[in-house]
Amino acid sequence: MSSVTGREWADAARVEHDWLEKGIAYNEQLLGQYAKRREAVAASAAMAMNELVCAMLPTFDAASMQRAVNWTGYVTLLHARPLVAMENERAKLRERLAAIEGEHRFVHREHLRDPRGGKLVLELAELTQSRLAFADTLDNCKHPRLAQLLESGYGTEAYATPFWRLSYYSDWEAGDAIVERFPGLASFSEVREAYLRARDAAASLDAAAAGIRAEIAAGEALEREHSATAEALASLEQRTLADWRARLAKHIQECGPALGPRLAAEPTLGMLASRALGLAAKLGYLDRTAESQLYRAKNELLAARARAEREIRKFSSPKRLYSEIDREAAAKRFRPRDERYRKIWDRYQQTSDALFVFDRYDRCSWTAEFLWWDAMTDGRLDGDFIPEVAEHRRRFPHTARQQPRWDDDGHLLPPEIHGAAEPDGFHDPS
Repeated sequence: MSSVTGREWADAARVEHDWLEKGIAYNEQLLGQYAKRREAVAASAAMAMNELVCAMLPTFDAASMQRAVNWTGYVTLLHARPLVAMENERAKLRERLAAIEGEHRFVHREHLRDPRGGKLVLELAELTQSRLAFADTLDNCKHPRLAQLLESGYGTEAYATPFWRLSYYSDWEAGDAIVERFPGLASFSEVREAYLRARDAAASLDAAAAGIRAEIAAGEALEREHSATAEALASLEQRTLADWRARLAKHIQECGPALGPRLAAEPTLGMLASRALGLAAKLGYLDRTAESQLYRAKNELLAARARAEREIRKFSSPKRLYSEIDREAAAKRFRPRDERYRKIWDRYQQTSDALFVFDRYDRCSWTAEFLWWDAMTDGRLDGDFIPEVAEHRRRFPHTARQQPRWDDDGHLLPPEIHGAAEPDGFHDPS
C-alpha cells in the first residue's frame, strides 16, 4: 500500500498552514469592511428612525399622542397615561429640591465648605497643622519591632523576658536603635512615654479630622444631588418625550409593513417609515450575512490552523519523522480548501455589496408579501440563512426568489405578474 512519511505529512501541513494564514488575513479584511459598513448603516438607520418618530410625535401633548396612536396603533402611549406620570415625577423632583434647599449643609454651603475660608475647611487645616507637632516623634519611633516592645512592656517594670532568650537581645537592640533617634532622651522608657502621648494625641486629631472630612463629603454629595435633581427637573419633558419616542420606534420596527394601511393617507410619514424600516432591515441582513459566512469561516479557519500547527509539531519530531502513513488518508486530510472559501467570500461580497448600495426605500409596497431582502437583492440571492427571510418563504412560497419589478412610477408590481426568477446561488467570478 502506498504511503507518505511523517516528514511529508509535516511539509503538507506547512503548506496548508501558509494558505490558512492568508485566508485568515483576507477574512479579517472582509470583517473590517463589514464593521465599517455596519457603522455607517447603523448611523443612518438611527437617524432615519429618529426623523420618523419626531415627525409622528413632535411634542408631548395629548393631541400629538393621539395622532401617533392613529398612525401606528401604539395604544400604550395613551393607556400608560404618560402625562400624568410626568407630572407626578415633576412634583417629586420639586419636593426633593425644596427639601435639599432647606438643609443646613446646603443653606450654609459657602460658609462651611468654601475652599478659601469655609469653617470646616479651616478647622481641617488647623487639625492637620496640629498633627504635625507629633509627626517627628511618630516617625522616629517607626521600627519593625516597635509593637513587640510596647506589648511586652519593654522599658518598664512589667518587662519580664529573661535575658537568656534570644528575643531579649532583639528587644534590646531595637530599643537602643529607637532611642538613638532621640538625642534629648536617655532611655526607651522616656521614648515610650513620648511615643504614647504623641500616638494618643494624633489619634484624637485624626478622629476629629475624619469627622470633618465626612461632614464635608456629605455636604458636597448634597450639592451634587441638588444639581442632578435640578437638571432632571429642567429636562423632564425632553427626557420623557425621548423615552416615549424610543418606545414608539420599537413598536414601529415590530409592526413593519403592517403600518402601511395606517400611513396610506400620510405620504410624507410613509416615506420616512419606509426608509427607517428599510435601513433597519438592511442592518439586520448585514449582520446575519457576516455571522453566517465570515464569522463561521473565521472559526473554521482558526481551528484548521491550530490543527495544522499541532501536526507540524507532531510529525516533525524525530519519533514521527520517518513513520509511514496511508497516502489515501493524507490525500483526504489535505484536500484543497481554495474553492470552498473562495465561494464563501464571493458570496459574502456579492451579498454585502447588493445590500450596502441599495437606496430605493421608496419601493416599499406595504403589503404582507413584500420582503426587503428581495427588494435589496432583486430577488437574485438566496437569503434562507436569515430566519426572517426563511419564514417569509414558508408563508409565501409563491413569491419565493422572484425578482421584484417596478412600473414607470416606481411602484412595486404584484408578485403574480413578476417575471421568471433567475437561478439561485452565487456565481464564482473566476
